[in-house]
Amino acid sequence: MEDYCVKVYLLMIKRQFCLITYCLVFITFVAQNCLIMFTGSVKFFNTKNKFGFIICNEDNKEYYVNAKNIEGEQLQQNDQVQFELKDTKRGPEEVQVKKI
Repeated sequence: MEDYCVKVYLLMIKRQFCLITYCLVFITFVAQNCLIMFTGSVKFFNTKNKFGFIICNEDNKEYYVNAKNIEGEQLQQNDQVQFELKDTKRGPEEVQVKKI
């Protein structure tokens, strides 16, 4: 779990979050045992090919999401979601995506 926290923190540094976001991240680490949840909206989701993109509210960047990482029902355009980010070989990917 500690290694995961370090990876997420380094990813955030790479993404150049502002000072306020760094403070919020630190509070989240302490309060939720390193579980950092972001919110966003679905920009696009292809149910046939089972992938899509979500725009993160915190940094306004697009992140890839695969259907295997979605908890519950399938996503549709403009759905509001909550998710975690995981660093992969291809870049950040959303995991544990839930509709809110």
